Amino acid sequence: MARAYSRGSVLCVSTLLLLAPSVLSASDQAASPPPGICCAIPRGPSNFSKMAAARVDRSAPNFVGMAVLTFEGLLNSEPIGDYYNGAKANGGTGSGPGPSYGISFSSNALALIASSAGGGGNFGGEPSPVTTLFFLTGTGAVMNVPAGFSTGFSFYYAAPGQTGTITVYDDVNAAGNLLATLPLPLTPLGVPPAPPYDPFLPIGVSFSGVAKSVNFGGAANFIAFDNITLGSQTPQGFAEGVVPTLSTTGLLLVASLLGLAGFRALRSA
Repeated sequence: MARAYSRGSVLCVSTLLLLAPSVLSASDQAASPPPGICCAIPRGPSNFSKMAAARVDRSAPNFVGMAVLTFEGLLNSEPIGDYYNGAKANGGTGSGPGPSYGISFSSNALALIASSAGGGGNFGGEPSPVTTLFFLTGTGAVMNVPAGFSTGFSFYYAAPGQTGTITVYDDVNAAGNLLATLPLPLTPLGVPPAPPYDPFLPIGVSFSGVAKSVNFGGAANFIAFDNITLGSQTPQGFAEGVVPTLSTTGLLLVASLLGLAGFRALRSA
């Protein structure tokens, strides 16, 4: 179901929602270790033991205008790979080809479908149901845009158990000069019957120069991303329009309100 939040109500709503399994009470959550964002599903091909740089096609078409990556059309636990490079995804079934944006992802970047839609994800409230980006190995997933993009960058994310950090670079594979760093504070824990990672919060950053890669950093299996928007500091989202982007200060306030609440990881063992 599409959702819209007013600028003044995002913090209030988000403090009440995010990542609580429906079978646990509030007291149970405080005593339980955080589960992963994924339910028990196959991890996919065995070559994901560590993060590898994405294959970069430097002849990819120039990026024009704004692009929004929703990850719809990919299968559960499928490597995203070159899906947004006008090719098939790198999974065993090879979904796609996807849009030809000239964008590729490192081999540990996977698509995850919500359990409510038959997938393995412990999440809900994503801006474009039912698929998100996550990773199971390494300390981050890298997005490469060889043609470059400028002005700003934004997305939605859910991370109730572990914080994250976004870094933007002027070369591919998270190399070259650092253009921007965006800390990702904890997001609120979902309240039953909402799933653990629900909802996703919007955030964005502006920078000078031309960016060619972004590292989505965080704890493996404890953070998910959706509606990655290139060329704008405000992520595109719900059917009713764009949800206002929360400042880092606002997210820190949300995190402080969480206190000692327990968290559950994105993917359970």
